[in-house]
Amino acid sequence: MIGLVVALLQEIPTGFVRATGLVAPQSPPLPVYRWSASACQLVAVRTGIGKARAAAGASLLTHHYPLHALVSFGFAGGLLSGLAPGTLIIGDRLVSADPDGPSYAAHRGLVEQLLRAARSGGLPVRQGAVVSVERLAPDPLTKAALAHTSGASAVDMETGGVSEVARQAGQAWVAVRAVVDAVDEVLPIECLAVLHADGRVAAGRLIRAIACSPRLIGDLAWLAQRTAMARRHLSRVLRCWAEENVEGDLEQHPKPTAIPSPFGRGLG
Repeated sequence: MIGLVVALLQEIPTGFVRATGLVAPQSPPLPVYRWSASACQLVAVRTGIGKARAAAGASLLTHHYPLHALVSFGFAGGLLSGLAPGTLIIGDRLVSADPDGPSYAAHRGLVEQLLRAARSGGLPVRQGAVVSVERLAPDPLTKAALAHTSGASAVDMETGGVSEVARQAGQAWVAVRAVVDAVDEVLPIECLAVLHADGRVAAGRLIRAIACSPRLIGDLAWLAQRTAMARRHLSRVLRCWAEENVEGDLEQHPKPTAIPSPFGRGLG
């Protein structure tokens, strides 16, 4: 069984259905979704935005399901020029925004499987590092600075939490991220302000925000189009991956370890 950790409802892949019967210690309980393919079973937990929430979701999955691997799954900001919106980033390592910070390798077998699945599905894909941050990186200057200090291909806010739990549990992990905003684009953070911490849309906030700034309608339409494309690509690579029996080859590769940062002396 493969466990996905997603932040937002929009990141849940197509075909997943809400699971029932799991009594989770979190309050409120984190919603869990399941999907079965002929080759493997997949379970996803929706956590809301940020490292701590992602770690809580990853812990829930590792304690309640017989997992073969954890996947940090969802949207990201692009950090390299030429990464078009919708491009899939198969995260082969987690790096730090600090040039001397640690770098943690993802499971090599999973990275290879996902690259093959994306290519077989005709999807734009790139292998690269992911940097996970505490605050949004919404503008070109912030993203360019992150790219310079980390060497990463994409930025998110959850992979750090997923990777941390996976390492503590001795679990294989990988990041699968779809670029929503390119490095030279501004992410309209006003759109994210209408979300609850768990990722649900706050209707009252949305109405008030549009009343105060009607141009937000255009930003919301732009973001909806980008996230819909990203979700289609994420769903397709997952389906292609599942059809190839991802669980069979995991034991042929070493478990994830910390590796030196290519930009500094730090070790994990």
